[in-house]
Amino acid sequence: MQPPRIVETLRLTLRPVALGDAREIYRGWAGRAKATRMMNFPRHLNQTASQAWVERCLRNWQEATAFAYMILLRDTGERMGSIEIALQGSAAEIGYILAEQFWGRGYATEATRALVDWAEAQRDIGRISATCHPDNIASSRVIEKAGLHLEGRLEDATSWPQLQRSNGPCLVYSRSFGGPRQPIEHAPLRLQ
Repeated sequence: MQPPRIVETLRLTLRPVALGDAREIYRGWAGRAKATRMMNFPRHLNQTASQAWVERCLRNWQEATAFAYMILLRDTGERMGSIEIALQGSAAEIGYILAEQFWGRGYATEATRALVDWAEAQRDIGRISATCHPDNIASSRVIEKAGLHLEGRLEDATSWPQLQRSNGPCLVYSRSFGGPRQPIEHAPLRLQ
């Protein structure tokens, strides 16, 4: 099972991460202290780290285990961030990061909703989840607006490298797709 290679929403295009994206990933968000502050991965210290991440993403697409997309502004093609959906059995997990200049405009919610909607349409996926740091209020709101609900708080569960925490707390959000399914109201999206 694989999500579509191209996902279009009202304002965004999601397309698979490609080899030529490493420079923009590093300069735009993965190498930036503010953008990665509450991420559960180490900030990229150079473009080589971003290149290694891109190569991992390409392998994951081939193995059909995780699918990383670039988030592009549909009108201009400008790279805004990345989003990934990972699959394990009947469960999916989603995570994203945006460049700071795109924060607060609903782009992360729009991209996340698109992948949540895809997961919901798959009969083999029964649950989708996402995590965030308890202090990351903006990310909590994005996840909730995308249709996931707070499941609980886990203590000493997640590494937060930029916060110097090898085992820190996280909030777990999820949505199960069993039983009657209720649509999420939002702009239509087009899958290709």
